[in-house]
Amino acid sequence: MLFVLNKLQNNIGELIQMLGGPEDKSLLLIGDAVNYGSPYMVEKLKPLFVEDIYVAGDALETRNVDLAPDCQVVDYDEIVSMIMDEDEKVLAI
Repeated sequence: MLFVLNKLQNNIGELIQMLGGPEDKSLLLIGDAVNYGSPYMVEKLKPLFVEDIYVAGDALETRNVDLAPDCQVVDYDEIVSMIMDEDEKVLAI
């Protein structure tokens, strides 16, 4: 299941857990949500069965966030492929 996050929210962990359950999850961070790619936040997300974290490269450049080593930077073409082809379930929150 792919979660597309575009903004910061206080209850993001609760939303991911409630909507995704125990299923393995991937996160695509775009816009202000790239801040969830920081080492501190990645550690907070791991207990929620988050396996992969992808970060939009253009949003990252604009916000100058230090990413955790677990995060993978993706470009627009990769984002389109992830949303349209790779995942059966895509949720935008």
